[in-house]
Amino acid sequence: MGGLEKKKYERGFVTNYISRNKAQKKLQLSLADLRRLCILKGIYPHEPKHKKKVNKGSTAARTFYLVKDIKFLLNEPIINKFREYKVFVRKLWKAYGKSEWNGVEHLKDNKPNYKLDHIVKEGCPTVIDTLRDLDDALSMCFLFSTFPRTSKCHGQTVQLCRVIAARALHKVFLSIKGIYYQAEVLGQPIVWIAPCAFSHDHPTDVDYRVMATFTEFYTTLLGFFNFRVYRSLNLHYPPKLEGQAQADTEASEGAHALDSESSMEKPAALSASLARVVVPAAEEEAEAREFRADGDMAAQEQVCRKELEAQEKHKKLFEGLKFFLNREVPREALAFITGSFGGDVSWDKSFCTGATYDVTNSRITHQMAWAANSRHWQVLRAAPGGEEEDAEAGSEKKKEPCTVKLEDKQRMAQEEESEARRLAIMMMKKREKYLYQKIMFGKRRKIREANKLAEKRKVHDEAVKSEKKAKKAKPL
Repeated sequence: MGGLEKKKYERGFVTNYISRNKAQKKLQLSLADLRRLCILKGIYPHEPKHKKKVNKGSTAARTFYLVKDIKFLLNEPIINKFREYKVFVRKLWKAYGKSEWNGVEHLKDNKPNYKLDHIVKEGCPTVIDTLRDLDDALSMCFLFSTFPRTSKCHGQTVQLCRVIAARALHKVFLSIKGIYYQAEVLGQPIVWIAPCAFSHDHPTDVDYRVMATFTEFYTTLLGFFNFRVYRSLNLHYPPKLEGQAQADTEASEGAHALDSESSMEKPAALSASLARVVVPAAEEEAEAREFRADGDMAAQEQVCRKELEAQEKHKKLFEGLKFFLNREVPREALAFITGSFGGDVSWDKSFCTGATYDVTNSRITHQMAWAANSRHWQVLRAAPGGEEEDAEAGSEKKKEPCTVKLEDKQRMAQEEESEARRLAIMMMKKREKYLYQKIMFGKRRKIREANKLAEKRKVHDEAVKSEKKAKKAKPL
C-alpha cells in the first residue's frame, strides 16, 4: 500500500513556529518594518522548548515567532501604509535627483501617514487596561522629552497640566536614577520616573529606532487617556489657556495651549492655567442630592468623610503660597511639584518664558535658591515602589514638633566612607570589578576561617579549665 512519505521536521509542535526570515517573506516586509510592526501590535519572539528540532537539526542562533501571530498580522492595514511610504521615499529621491522642486513639494504635501487608534483600542479596550501601561508610557515619554532634537530622536514632549489641574500628585522621591513621581489617577496609583535635567549625548550602542517606535505608540495611548482625564476634570482637550476661553466663543477657532508661544517650554506650560468647561448648576445639585440619598450608613460615611478631608488637605499643602525659583534649582521638577499641591510658582523672566511675577513681588513666601534635597516632609516622600511606610500603616500617633537632632560625627564619617566605596565600585570596569569581588571573597573566607579557629580555641580552653576544676575538686 502506498502513502504519503513522512518527512522530518514537518509535523508536530515544530509547525507552530516560524523563523524571522520566513516571516519577512510571508509579510513582504523589511527587517525594520517587521520589528516596528511587532512592537506596535505587541507580538514578541518565542523560545521553543526544543530549539534544535524547530531549527531542523541546526544549532545556529535564530529568532522564532508563533505562526498564529504572523497570520494575525497578514490583515493589518498598517502594512499597506509601510509599502506606500517606501514608494513615497523612492519617488522623492527621484524628484530630488531630477531637481524637480515642484514635484518634491507636491510629494511632501501628500506624504502617506497612518494612525494607531485601532491598535490602541485593541491593546487597551478599557481605562483599567490603559492604567496598567501608563507607568511605562509616562517614563518613556519623559525620557524622550529630555533628548535633543536630532535625526535619531523625534520624540514629542508630554505636558503635565492634567496632573496639576487634578492635584493628583501624592509622593515624590529623588534618586540618582531620576525623580520618581506617584499620582493617583481614577483611583489607581501610577508611579513613573523622570530623568534629571542634564545634557544628553546619544550613545552609539543604543537602538533609538526601537525606543522611538514604543514612544510613538505611547504618545497615542496618552492622547486617548488625556482626553478621558481632561473631560473628567471639566477641562478642554486639547488644553486651552484660561485667558483664551472667552476669545474662543467669538472666534471660529480657539487658541489651544499647544499653539501658544509660552508652551514651547514645559516649565512655561506648567505655570499657565487651563480653561474649564462650565458645569450646569442643576447637574451639581443632582449630584449633591444623590450623595445625600446614598449616605445611609453613618459610620461608613464618617470614615469616608475623614479620608476625603485628609486628601483635600494634602492637595492644598502649598495653597496660598508663592514660590520663586532661582537659576540653580531644577526648574521643571520643582514647578511641577509646587503646582500639583496648589502653590503659585514663577522665575526670572530673562531666564525662561512663562514667568507670572517678578522677584520683587512682596507676596513671595518662599524662594528656592539651592539644589533639591530628598529629605522632604513625610507626606511628600515615598519609596520608588510606592509602598507606604510601616509607621503610617500603624495606629495614629501624635505628630511631634520638628526638632534638630545632633548627628554622631563618627557615624556620619562611616556613612560617607561607605558611600564613597560603593560609588567607587560602581565606576569600576567589569574586569576590575570581577577581580575586586574575588579579592573580597578571599578576605571574607580568611575571616571566617579565623573565626572558626578562635571558636575552637575557646571551646578547647573551656574544656581544659573544666578538667582542671574537676581534678582540684576530686579528693586525694
